[in-house]
Amino acid sequence: MNAARRQSPCRFYLWGCFFLLLLLSAAGALVQYLERKAFEQEAYHRVKVLTQMGKAIRAYCKNTLRPAVQAHTDQFILEAMSSTYVTQGVFREFNRTMPLYHYRQAVLNPLNPANRADEEEQKWIEMFQKNPDLEMLSGHRELQGRQVFFVARPIIVERRCLRCHGSPQTAPAELVARYGTQSGYGWQPGQVAGVLLVAAPTEDLMAQYASMRYVVWGVFVAVGVVLFCGGVVAYRRLLAINVLLERARQKADQANRAKSTFLANMSHEIRTPLTAILGFAEELWLKLKAQNASPEQLHYLQIIRRNGQHLLALINDILDLSKIEAEKLELEILPCSPAQILADVASAVAVRAKQKGLKFRVDIQGRVPRTISTDPTRVHQLLLNLAGNAVKFTEKGSVELLLRMEQKPDGQAALVFQVRDTGIGMDAQTLKKLFHPFVQADASTTRRFGGTGLGLVISQRLAQQLGGEIHVESTPGQGSCFTFVLPIGKLEPHTPLVGSEALRQHDDPNDGSPPRPIQLQGVRVLLAEDGPDNQLLIRTLLEKAGAQVLLAQDGEEVLQKVEHLLQQGTPPHVILMDMQMPKLDGVQATRLLRQQGYQGPIVALTANAMHQDRERCLQAGCNDFLTKPIQRQKLLQTVAHWAAQAQEKLNSPAST
Repeated sequence: MNAARRQSPCRFYLWGCFFLLLLLSAAGALVQYLERKAFEQEAYHRVKVLTQMGKAIRAYCKNTLRPAVQAHTDQFILEAMSSTYVTQGVFREFNRTMPLYHYRQAVLNPLNPANRADEEEQKWIEMFQKNPDLEMLSGHRELQGRQVFFVARPIIVERRCLRCHGSPQTAPAELVARYGTQSGYGWQPGQVAGVLLVAAPTEDLMAQYASMRYVVWGVFVAVGVVLFCGGVVAYRRLLAINVLLERARQKADQANRAKSTFLANMSHEIRTPLTAILGFAEELWLKLKAQNASPEQLHYLQIIRRNGQHLLALINDILDLSKIEAEKLELEILPCSPAQILADVASAVAVRAKQKGLKFRVDIQGRVPRTISTDPTRVHQLLLNLAGNAVKFTEKGSVELLLRMEQKPDGQAALVFQVRDTGIGMDAQTLKKLFHPFVQADASTTRRFGGTGLGLVISQRLAQQLGGEIHVESTPGQGSCFTFVLPIGKLEPHTPLVGSEALRQHDDPNDGSPPRPIQLQGVRVLLAEDGPDNQLLIRTLLEKAGAQVLLAQDGEEVLQKVEHLLQQGTPPHVILMDMQMPKLDGVQATRLLRQQGYQGPIVALTANAMHQDRERCLQAGCNDFLTKPIQRQKLLQTVAHWAAQAQEKLNSPAST
């Protein structure tokens, strides 16, 4: 470890040198590119001067010399009648003193064989013929063993050119006599017959820029050395800072792991006794109710149950916030009914609203899709937080839960859930800090209504993860309106829509009556639980439903009893496996059972409600997962489901 730390500065130093050299190379390439661009611009400027001179000479011959010759036919000179001949003659004289300045007209079908285009010039002519919009070609070329910069422009046949190049019959007799009748004729107006090539020397420029390059590189190397020395000093400082930052990161990671461990342990330690508290409170409440106990006794039990549920909700909120902040909250996108979600939330909140004497209304305004794709559990949780807060902070008046759909011009749609109340309301200052963790309106609100202030921040984070947003409008003393906008994408042309009538389809047909009892007669359950209170509770719930319950105190006893029951031919239909037990915990016991070939259903029982706990149990071989506190109905439904599957497997021909 220490050797690695000693090698680390050397490694960073070498990498720093490498990147500095890479930077110098890139900068050198940039300088060379800029030099080349400047070089070509200067060379092009020189060529442009020659081109303008050539144009001026041609204009002089056309406008002055030719009319003069035509006026004195007795002094006719063939070359004087053609501006091209005159220009070439001028440049021939010019080249005697400046041989590298070049002017040439190269054509495909010349009268003068000396003007015939070479192979490269023929390619240029073809390019001009294929690209009528191409006005110029430029580049470097070797001429007489030396480098020049050239510009080539197309020679386009004009009507006046046809006097000499149309046919031998129309050409001057002197021209026909000089070049014959076999070439240089048959041109058409608009045809690209050749290229006008102008070139200028560049050797002096190359020498000039070479000397400039040495100066630039010298300056650049000096700057590089200075930067390198400064970089070494900066690197040493950064290395020291990096060590401090690494230590701070490690401490932060340790703190985060400690927080996660603390939350997991706290959840387990609180949920475990809550299982017994809530379970036996419910059992006692049902028993006293059946015995017509006094209202006072039932009221006391309800207080125990309500406060136990409040403590459980507090634990769930803290765990949810922890998962959201750690970015470990995963969404499960499923097809679901927004009307069903709305009805479920209304059913959960309506009882509390009725107890407080509030008017409660739920409605779908207009038409909404019958089904959408989202995470129904998280949408339900979000709306339940908003609606629960509305009932909590409203002493008189009403609470409304509304749903409508909005469509944008581009076809995108969104569901708009609104929760309105006539409660205490909030001022502007409170609204600014409303979505901060552990924040409520003021200290008096906490004393009066209780709570931790986590519900709204969790709702906002859930809305963001679902791709939506939450808005709030509020007036002190008049109430608040929370709006949750959930994007649902572009609707298909024939998407089924429903209105308020869909809410009636999802009403609870039992109207608050207890659920139909689940019977477990003949079901054999092996319960692995080391806590005597929870052991008694779960056993009582199962036996009241008709199940036969066999107890195990730890994982080793589970393995022994499963082997014994298999030998007797009476294997358990379901194993309820607590995950934290002495000697051998539930995860290890489940793995060993699966390794030994046991295929019966195993349902995990744990007070750890984190996502990774569920994954750990399922990976070990559990078929299902139940969290503590145990809910009577959920427990019985789960056992009945897996017992039915186990019985079906036992009765199948393959098993016999």
